[in-house]
Amino acid sequence: MTSRKKAIIEKWWRFKTLFLMSFVSWLIGLIATGCANFSVRQTFSEISTVTKQQNSHQLNLGVLSSVKREEMLSQPLDLQRTVQLALLNNRSLQASFQQLGIDQAKWVASGIWSNPSLHLSLHTDWSDEHTHSAESEMVISMDIADLLFKPKQQVIQKYYLKMTTHQIRAEVIDLISQTEQAYHQLVTDWYRIEVHRQIVLANEAATDFATGLFQAGNLTRLDFLQQTSTYQHAKLSLLTVEDDYRRSRERLNQLMGLWGKDINWQIQPPGLPLPLIKTSIKSNELSQIENQAVDTNISLKIQKQEINLIQKQISLEQGRGLLPHFEIGLETASGQTERKIGPLIGFALPIFNRGQAQKSMLESRKKNLEHSYYQSAVEVRSRARILKAELISAKRVVDFYQNQVLPGHNQILEQQQLQYNSMQIGTIRLLEARQQLAKHQLDYFQAGYNYLIKASQLRQLLNGRLPSEEDQQLTYNNKLEIEHSDGVH
Repeated sequence: MTSRKKAIIEKWWRFKTLFLMSFVSWLIGLIATGCANFSVRQTFSEISTVTKQQNSHQLNLGVLSSVKREEMLSQPLDLQRTVQLALLNNRSLQASFQQLGIDQAKWVASGIWSNPSLHLSLHTDWSDEHTHSAESEMVISMDIADLLFKPKQQVIQKYYLKMTTHQIRAEVIDLISQTEQAYHQLVTDWYRIEVHRQIVLANEAATDFATGLFQAGNLTRLDFLQQTSTYQHAKLSLLTVEDDYRRSRERLNQLMGLWGKDINWQIQPPGLPLPLIKTSIKSNELSQIENQAVDTNISLKIQKQEINLIQKQISLEQGRGLLPHFEIGLETASGQTERKIGPLIGFALPIFNRGQAQKSMLESRKKNLEHSYYQSAVEVRSRARILKAELISAKRVVDFYQNQVLPGHNQILEQQQLQYNSMQIGTIRLLEARQQLAKHQLDYFQAGYNYLIKASQLRQLLNGRLPSEEDQQLTYNNKLEIEHSDGVH
């Protein structure tokens, strides 16, 4: 056989071997990754179903269309429509939905085998001046240790996906509660404006009457100045409440993701003179509130997932400590007179680093989380008891205003109106009675707001989220603000 034919046969043999090894590697990779699915629809559907069951609200993966948004804003917003619009149009929530795709891609990637490595070498013998022999070697290999631990790595990444799902559920529940509370605040501020306008009108009439008495010499200058000051303070209080109303609207604009022409929406309050605040509390919701709060709390579920995740990581580190690197492959060599092919095996010796430090750190982290989990459960139970007591107390206050305080002061105003008609009391006395009734109406609105907020926080608690300390302090701070703004009559 001529040297030319030998060279052709040798090149063909090398090409065939390379093609065969590459094809087998590609086929194995195709089989291993053929089931990869990057769709987040199924995971999102689970979150959407739970939200529908808990709150009767829809979720959507994607931005709300402008046509649908304009349609929802064309009518006055009630509580249900406001919350629904926030869930569909809040961009922060939509951004969180996309995190599902990121974590699901990581989960799929954790199960994909690493690419094999290919090494080629060519050697030429220059010892003979007349004949130059060439030898070539080709090695294809992959880390089999990584392949063996892929299932455990994918299980671990699955826990991260579950935790992301819990976190998004928590964000949905928080957005619902924040929107409900912001809507109740806006309606309360709307009623406060109406009552303060009545107070301003009453003080305006009283000031006009006092001006006439003062000019006629029937009222001292001190009494006239005091009435004028009360009138000025009433107008200042109205400006303050109007500013509160504007801030409440902007808070809702943020939660609903609105700007531009979309901010010209209107609300649908129950109407004047006074709304009837329903204070129905289901006894079965309060009897087992501690256990329900612990069972449904999402933060506790996330901590439990973290504990299980660390246990899986400890198991993975134990295996990796014994087999940190194990490589198998195929080696071929060809020269002028011989051709060789055979397996290649290589592995790291676990002499120094067997994952001792990582394992110790994970075990300490696990104990840390177990203690935190227990303490968090204690806090959930305590906050559940506090919220239960606050809700019952808020209900009693609202019922007391509706059944005792307001009817009693309405009767007082009716009697003083009769005395005024019979000229037994003067105009200022009658106006003072109307202002006192308006003061109790403001207190009633605040009591109703406190109850509605506590009811919203109860739903938030039973749906799996613990109201923040800031939310629980909100009602008390608003009460102080209203009393300060109406301190002079």
